[in-house]
Amino acid sequence: MKAHVRGVGAFSLVEISLALGVVSFALLALVGLLSQVLDRSRDSTETFLFSNMAVGHQVDLEARDWMDLPTNVEMRSIDGQGKPVGPSEAVFEVVLTPLPVAPPGVATSVGGAGVDSLRFFRIEMRRPGSASPMHVSTLSIAHRQ
Repeated sequence: MKAHVRGVGAFSLVEISLALGVVSFALLALVGLLSQVLDRSRDSTETFLFSNMAVGHQVDLEARDWMDLPTNVEMRSIDGQGKPVGPSEAVFEVVLTPLPVAPPGVATSVGGAGVDSLRFFRIEMRRPGSASPMHVSTLSIAHRQ
């Protein structure tokens, strides 16, 4: 006859099942948060890229002669790092639209520092084939005497 030994430390099947359930629940919650983190990261990258593109366009427009500023819509295709590419390789499209008047809420006063007039441009970034922009901003270019 075998003797039963008491006092051996071991977990029961119920305890192991409960522990696995708690761990599974925690892992599932982390996986659920991962998609939100990735979305936020992508949005942040796109916002950073747009702000860099807007600054680059501002510098480009300010470097041009006043009479050479665009009067028609200009569109550029860029990749995910903001480098110009062909339309078939584009990740984003950047559209620069001259505005005939200042948009509402934009200061239009000129004078001081040799400024005698302003021109305004709308810049937007969107995905190729999309009609709605992801990011939009207004650029103002000052004509200095």
